Amino acid sequence: MKIRKFYPFLCMVLCLTLLAGCTSPLNVPPRPRITGGYTLCCTVKTEVTPADKETPEEFVFSGNVKRLGSGFWEMEITAPESLEGLKIVLSGDNVTSSLGELSFSSELSAIPKKSPAMTVFRCLDNAAVALGNGVSPEAASGVQGWTLTTGEYSLLFDNDGVPVAMTAAGFSAEFTEFTVTGGETLGSSK
Repeated sequence: MKIRKFYPFLCMVLCLTLLAGCTSPLNVPPRPRITGGYTLCCTVKTEVTPADKETPEEFVFSGNVKRLGSGFWEMEITAPESLEGLKIVLSGDNVTSSLGELSFSSELSAIPKKSPAMTVFRCLDNAAVALGNGVSPEAASGVQGWTLTTGEYSLLFDNDGVPVAMTAAGFSAEFTEFTVTGGETLGSSK
């Protein structure tokens, strides 16, 4: 007789335990791995895809991006083959592009605002500073992860706080193999 009274109680405890265990993994944003503001140094593999692949001047390109500090960047193009080895260096207000023995320098103000490489640099710079100042990413809609959005671009973080993608006017970028300088490689390794 006592066993029959025990079963409803056991079922209720089991149901409550199961319900309590069904919480969303995205209830608190992870600490983004690009905090550190002006001093963060990192490396990330990047693939940039234009929104309109039909336009002949635009193409998909890939490269290794290094942040050496706020406003100090280096990108080495790894694909397509015709641009492989092209290095773009941003140092404050100066931009230098070089391929082999050929080199070209310019003021940052002379580079188009919509330049994909410069936009990637600005996005990660501004996100590092904003996150260092206490801005928190919000839950991303439609995908697992967190989004930090400004007027110009949107940066997507995975559930571990690693930047995985960004969108901006005219193009998108995917990030893999994110490494904080002197640290471990985080994120997927495509």
